[in-house]
This record gives sequence, C-alpha cells and structure tokens, in this order.
Amino acid sequence: MAAELSRLGLLATVDLPHAENTDVLAANAKNHKSVCIQVKTSTPKYARRSWQMNEKGEGLSSPNLIYVFVDLKEDGSRPDFYVVTELVCGQMAEEEPQGMDE
Repeated sequence: MAAELSRLGLLATVDLPHAENTDVLAANAKNHKSVCIQVKTSTPKYARRSWQMNEKGEGLSSPNLIYVFVDLKEDGSRPDFYVVTELVCGQMAEEEPQGMDE
C-alpha cells in the first residue's frame, strides 16, 4: 500500500509504533493534508475476495481514517485497491457481521 501511494506522488510511512490504529500514514506535501489508513488484504487462495474485520477495527471513528482493501492477484500482477471511508466501512460491517465479502 505504501509503495502504491509513493508511486502516486504521496508521502507514506509504515513505521508507526505509537499509532495503534494506523497501518500507513499518508500525506500530500503540497497541501499539507494527511490521512490515517487501515489496510486489509485478501489472499488469492480463496474463491471469493474476503477481508476480515475484528470488533476493534469496526469501532474506529475519525474524519481522517480510511480503509484500503487490497485484493492480491494469484498471478502476481498489480493488486486492486478499494478505498472506503470509515463511515461506509462501518455500514458494510453491520451488513456482513462475519466479514466483508464481495
């Protein structure tokens, strides 16, 4: 995820020992805006794309928090990225309490 953000020209860091709910911190140096990103990754071994959420992740709330769901490809090609706000993510989790499936 951080590599993809860097490819797009954004600053991204993953070494955040005190940012418990942030996997990647991304910033735009031009406008000084930043977001906290929770990254969820699927594995290609399952027939359907699936991203597991735990109760801790489902209860997060912040205007600067987004989720990025990464769909890894079996053939090793570039993954698909799905960007979701925490509000939408919470609504989806309520609809699919066992996980968020496609």
